[in-house]
Amino acid sequence: MTGPATYAPIAARRRAFFNGLRPDPLQSVAEWADERLHLPSFAPVPGPWRTSRTPFLKEIMECLSPRHRCRKVVFMKPVQIGGTQVAVNWAGYTMDRSPTAMLFYEPIIDMSKRLTKEKLDPVIHATPTLREKVKEARSRDSGNTTYRKEFLGGFLNILWANSSAGARSTSAPRIVLDEVDEYEQDVGDQGHPCDLIEKRTAAYARYKIFELSTPTLEDTSRIERDYQLGSQGHYHVPCPHCWHYQHLVWERLLYTFDGVKRPEDAAYQCEGCQQLIAESYKSWMMDSARAKWVHAYPERVEETASFHLNLLYQPAGWAYPWSRLAKEYIEAYQKMKTGDARSMKTFTNTILAKTWKEKVEQIAHQGLYQRREVYEAPCPRGVVVLIASVDVQDNRLEATIKGWGAGEQSWSIEYRIFHGSPSLPTVWMELTEWLQLPREHEDGVTLHVEAVGVDTGGHHTKEAYRFIEKHRGDAFALKGSSEAGAPDIPKREPKKHRSFRLRLYLLGTNALKDTIFARMKLTDAGPGFMHFPRRDGYDQEYFEGMTSEVKKPKYKPRSHVQVGYSYEKTRDRNEPLDLEVYNLATLLLWLQQRKTTLEKLTAAWAQIIERAKVKPLPLLGLTESSTEVPGVATQPLPAVSLIQPRPGRRVLSRGMQWWPS
Repeated sequence: MTGPATYAPIAARRRAFFNGLRPDPLQSVAEWADERLHLPSFAPVPGPWRTSRTPFLKEIMECLSPRHRCRKVVFMKPVQIGGTQVAVNWAGYTMDRSPTAMLFYEPIIDMSKRLTKEKLDPVIHATPTLREKVKEARSRDSGNTTYRKEFLGGFLNILWANSSAGARSTSAPRIVLDEVDEYEQDVGDQGHPCDLIEKRTAAYARYKIFELSTPTLEDTSRIERDYQLGSQGHYHVPCPHCWHYQHLVWERLLYTFDGVKRPEDAAYQCEGCQQLIAESYKSWMMDSARAKWVHAYPERVEETASFHLNLLYQPAGWAYPWSRLAKEYIEAYQKMKTGDARSMKTFTNTILAKTWKEKVEQIAHQGLYQRREVYEAPCPRGVVVLIASVDVQDNRLEATIKGWGAGEQSWSIEYRIFHGSPSLPTVWMELTEWLQLPREHEDGVTLHVEAVGVDTGGHHTKEAYRFIEKHRGDAFALKGSSEAGAPDIPKREPKKHRSFRLRLYLLGTNALKDTIFARMKLTDAGPGFMHFPRRDGYDQEYFEGMTSEVKKPKYKPRSHVQVGYSYEKTRDRNEPLDLEVYNLATLLLWLQQRKTTLEKLTAAWAQIIERAKVKPLPLLGLTESSTEVPGVATQPLPAVSLIQPRPGRRVLSRGMQWWPS
């Protein structure tokens, strides 16, 4: 038995087939939206869609229309300007007038779910013609789910980009890439999601991609990159006084009059006649009959039409009048003056639709190089203790000795490189011999290295452990902590190593570098000041290594909320900086273990020198061209240490001839 119901599926397929043979509709996305689209009751402006309310969106929707030859549309936008609504309009147009397969990507699954629940489903429900095309979501097999909308002749899949599976999903000739600056930079070690997703159009001769986002960081912004590759359009509006055409920029919004900030009176200054334009003229200026998009590279429109807007264009009566924008800028600027740039970053991204350039902290190496000094002795007056540090590399050891005095004022004494694989004992023997040499002090005595900190974090860890174990009590095993915000040195003594007779100290390298970079900025001798000798080893390359990192904020993935900061290398060689970190940490650990301070040691120094009954050394005149081994005593001098060795400990600075009582 046959009847109308039997032939219904066949008839539907036949209609879909012949619909596919039809030429592209002449009606544009904007025209269709004005004719049929309705916004839900909770929308800012509910009821029938009117492109005239946001005339700057018209050309964007024209470029998304099938009749337009443009392949890719890029929209670098602020918040609350209607960008996502354009994508929803395009999806509605596809369902009703030009059915085909379409993919709609959000950064994460939660945003995909919100898109469906808060934007797509309400528009479908409010628009009669779309209700007819998309079945109600009464069951899983209805063709209407949270992540898939089926309609006659096509479907719409709502996906998330930060998933390798989502990025490799079904092919389609129409794709929306929403908030692309929130996408991860690399998905599944396969590259940027945008690059993976755009390959989904490879099977179609005629395709369109709509990419939109609020920009984020200058170095990583995908939307800014693609905007610059496109036509680079700006919306030009006429001045109501002189008819000069211009696009609105933040710098010409005035809110300070007679030296007084009055954001409530904010007005725009025309770049032509210089007269002030009140916000009441905004609707007149933006009318599509007068305003127009001007593209810096119009020849690129057919391939990639790119558009940029800021929130100065938001229609009158919406959430952000010029007065509110001025007020928020003033508040953000005040916070930035106190060192908190987060509000200004948010303003730049979300209001101005511009990328934020992070202010990085970097010290110029030339200044450190130029302030080198000629010491009157290898250990200048003020030094009360010598601390060494060692950086372990694949083919060498790099080491430095620093002298420390009151207020953690420091003097770099010697810097050496021991070439050879640290897997060989000879390299460590050379290091030991060098560390055990006595150093002449300006007060007429000799000092020995009291402690050495050794990097154990990356290269030849076992060999470093054996060296530390041999000199336990004088040598510290150091490694950078992976914990964000870790203190400079651990407050508690770590547990002993399972296999070696030592303790591994995890360092807060960021905290230590903060201290070192702050001290490198000091220009006057005193607490914290860093002295450097005019001596072999302390050349331009050394100070380039000292300043080889910059401090940059770290952001939570996708949200771009700052969660801390990190130091990033600007050149490959950063060993001098690492040695400074290890040396400062070793000093703090040594003082902590001995339960003393540099101030106490400095106070005792005069008494010790008096007991030694020696005269200060004459000027040695050690320079970069000196042929003497720097710091090595050439005549017997009293040896001084401020700390008594513990009974039975293996003394690194062996050969000490005198200890104070």
